[in-house]
Amino acid sequence: MTKLTLGSLFDGIGVFPLAASRYGILPIWASEIEKAPISITKRHFPNIHHLGDITKVNGGEIPPVHIITFGSPCQNLSNIGKREGLTGSQSSLFYHAIRIIEEMRCATVCVNFFSVVLFYQYFQHSIFVRFFWLPRLRLLACL
Repeated sequence: MTKLTLGSLFDGIGVFPLAASRYGILPIWASEIEKAPISITKRHFPNIHHLGDITKVNGGEIPPVHIITFGSPCQNLSNIGKREGLTGSQSSLFYHAIRIIEEMRCATVCVNFFSVVLFYQYFQHSIFVRFFWLPRLRLLACL
């Protein structure tokens, strides 16, 4: 039986890979730019490949995985702050996750539930309609 594999975008401290590994899923790679969270992920997964900055990742050039997880930054979607929405410097990184998923042609995506709730208000954008209605995609909203 083939072991399921996982890639984690906006990895943070590696919570998605840690939870998945407890159920037999093998984390292959992660994308994160902050050094402290990367060090925590490396402690749990010394062999995981770190991709670095998501804006520089080409989904067609990284190892394919069965599952991609992400919880992209949502600071610009919050009611607190400037409310820049998806044009904000942090929240616009969501588009890079979508780009990578499309480049990899991944079939299962697990996205942080809080992000889904915040992004729902922006559903009229064509990128969301295209992403959430991809026929091959199974979207898992995780708490």
